[in-house]
Amino acid sequence: MQTESRRMYSYAEVQPIVYKKYFMKIIKDEQRQINLYPLVIYFVLSSKDSKERAEALNKLNKYQGFTRGIFKFQTIEHVGKYSEEVSSELTDAIKRYNMFVRLVDDNSDAFYYAVHNVNFNLSADEVEYSIQKFIVEVCKQNIKQLASRDTEYSLHGVSPEKQTAVRQMQQSFREAMTLRGYKHGLWARLLGEEVLETRPIASITKDGNAREMPKGFTEKFEKAAKNNNPQYLWSWLESMTGAPGKEESDEIAKGYYNKKYAPSLKRDQRRRTQPKEKPAISVELKLIVKTMLKSGREKKEFGFVFTVNDEVFPVCFGSKDQTMLYACTLLRQKMGEKMYLHEFFNNSKGCSSKAKFKRGKSEKWLKAVYEAIFPNDAREFSDWIGKVRETRGRPLNQGKSQSSKRIEEILDSQSSAIYFCSVSTREDEIGDSFYDIKIHPEKIVIPENMQFLIDEFNDLMGI
Repeated sequence: MQTESRRMYSYAEVQPIVYKKYFMKIIKDEQRQINLYPLVIYFVLSSKDSKERAEALNKLNKYQGFTRGIFKFQTIEHVGKYSEEVSSELTDAIKRYNMFVRLVDDNSDAFYYAVHNVNFNLSADEVEYSIQKFIVEVCKQNIKQLASRDTEYSLHGVSPEKQTAVRQMQQSFREAMTLRGYKHGLWARLLGEEVLETRPIASITKDGNAREMPKGFTEKFEKAAKNNNPQYLWSWLESMTGAPGKEESDEIAKGYYNKKYAPSLKRDQRRRTQPKEKPAISVELKLIVKTMLKSGREKKEFGFVFTVNDEVFPVCFGSKDQTMLYACTLLRQKMGEKMYLHEFFNNSKGCSSKAKFKRGKSEKWLKAVYEAIFPNDAREFSDWIGKVRETRGRPLNQGKSQSSKRIEEILDSQSSAIYFCSVSTREDEIGDSFYDIKIHPEKIVIPENMQFLIDEFNDLMGI
């Protein structure tokens, strides 16, 4: 007979952590069902909760005392009907809590979630303490999860770059825990209540002292990493965990708590889960008739024609970002090369890549792709790539999500192809992130006037 301490969900629930009125539970999900971004903390509100409370929670994003410089907050309305795409066991483990975040992955092939129930009927001080304590404990648990990954990397001789990245992520969470100068009372002010006193929240952060890093450690990182730039942490976590961007993560969370919006969650699961049988898939990059003008003239643009089990699915994406991302990734897959994120924008990687993929080497090739796909467009390549770099790749992050969503919609009748045709983000052997499509190179057809992008690849890359 199992003892109480060993009685677990099928998801191997970890023993809850209790601090006074504070309570956090950690849940392990071996089926990897809810793919959220690990730095987004969700507040789950019922339809009865006040509009003022939801607005106050969303305003927390403006205050570093809560975001710790790395987190984002999002409110989700729960209408009492959970998505049927998630098992009842996992829902039973989560449903009593109104704070929810996915933790960073450890060295197991599973998702972990941290959940907590904050009682908004308590005093403003107690509510603030409860939220803050949860945030700090999430940081602590993420450090533990990353430590297990670091240990595995060391034991198996994984590249120094990956080990360094994991240690830098641990340091980022330590620094988030040791926030200085914060005074409590913000929650009361957001609700318009009188604040009687302010005092440091030392009781929450007193045990979060940062560990001294090995000599020479920070020299391995560029300025963004040395300054603990949040974008650096977000970029690494996305590639390491396979997490979606924030917008898509919000849609998935919304779909879990309201089955009316469940398609977002279902599509994500299809995209990540390899089907037992692979369908026959090919894709052709070609000019497609997008619209027929009143004059009878056809308006064409480059798009992609997927053939799955003899069923044909043409698609033109809705933006240059989507089209460029998919076309470049497809071209690299055709020639057996990787399409690295750092070739589009600075994501604090690329310094240790092979010579031909060093940052700054791809400009001429990317420009040639752009001009081949948009030969008569008024917007120049320099304007497009400038916007991508200025926003640290945000247009491509959105383009990846939007193109995957479009592919999932058009391939609904051949859903087993979604896993192979959607763009995913993966890591190479040194931890550098690249875009990937799982279609066999021989099944990718490129128009004759674009063949030079493959044949002259080395020259265009300056090799």
